[in-house]
Amino acid sequence: MSVIPFVLDAIVDALQGSADLAAVLGPGAADRVLDGPAVADLSSPDGVAVGASRQDESIAFQWPAADLVGIAQHFNINCLAWSGTGSTTFTVCRARVDRILEAVSAALAEDRTLGGLVSQAWITNGLVTQEQTGRGALVVVEFQITVDRF
Repeated sequence: MSVIPFVLDAIVDALQGSADLAAVLGPGAADRVLDGPAVADLSSPDGVAVGASRQDESIAFQWPAADLVGIAQHFNINCLAWSGTGSTTFTVCRARVDRILEAVSAALAEDRTLGGLVSQAWITNGLVTQEQTGRGALVVVEFQITVDRF
């Protein structure tokens, strides 16, 4: 049985309970850490979505053959972090997204095993997009949390 569903739950729980992330996102922070993609658009000023991508790919994984002993599970969970303002300037949004990523990284570093579910989990890479919306500047980072289970 794959641990992927349990890992997603553990990451969401870790981020929703993170004091560092709550300090960055402000009041109602736990409500802005989403389990999966946003229902509509990225309408809250700042947030994080676990298991979400703007490319419609949430999780990429390698499935080991059941009869191969000692084969590890390795998978990447796509996530989004975003910040938007009512202005057309990107500087504040970029700085806030950077603080969000630092807080997500710190939350993962508190327990890289996610309660013993995996061997390690960490942020490995990302892609930044900047766009002007009807509500102003929006900076979105698609990042991957890589998970290994030995």
